[in-house]
Amino acid sequence: MPAARMAALARYGLGSKAPTSRDLEESRKTATMLATVRHLETASVDDALDVGPRVARGPTLLMG
Repeated sequence: MPAARMAALARYGLGSKAPTSRDLEESRKTATMLATVRHLETASVDDALDVGPRVARGPTLLMG
């Protein structure tokens, strides 16, 4: 699936409420949920990589 299509499905999944998603056709629902989970997984890994070095420095981060 093209990256732009995955991104569009993820945006739809992130912006939709559960009742809206529940009413989708089964294949569309599955694709939307998969794209959303993959997007969230990538975002969480990126966030962890950004925060990791700061956490490794220890409590000095909080002191200034």
